[in-house]
Amino acid sequence: MIKQLRIKNFKGWQDTGLIKMTPLTVFFGANSSGKSSIGHLLLLLKQTVDNLDRKTTVFPGNSNSSLQIGSLIDVIYQHNGKNQIEFEYLWNLAEPLLVRDVISTKEYTAAEIRFSAAIGLKNQLSSEVKENGR
Repeated sequence: MIKQLRIKNFKGWQDTGLIKMTPLTVFFGANSSGKSSIGHLLLLLKQTVDNLDRKTTVFPGNSNSSLQIGSLIDVIYQHNGKNQIEFEYLWNLAEPLLVRDVISTKEYTAAEIRFSAAIGLKNQLSSEVKENGR
């Protein structure tokens, strides 16, 4: 179960701040305030993992996908190619993870894992974006 989530530079969110997730999490807000964007990032990550093409950094979807977000620049905050989408999440493991250090032979146990990443355009705008004048 995801315990915490933070998103930066995704769609309308410059920074969500830390979102604490519990067994039931409900988002309230006005229309177009960014509620759905939180779920969109999670769907984007899932369909990227499910994509068979391992060279694809982010799979924005196709006609068979649950989510079709367009190009990466379409979902970067303010369509600014200098921004990077950043996210981190913390989740509980169903069973403890045992890791053994092969040098010291010490064993470590973890009940949760934190993951973070950043995705950007590497300071280059795609030809599609340049053609559109963004």
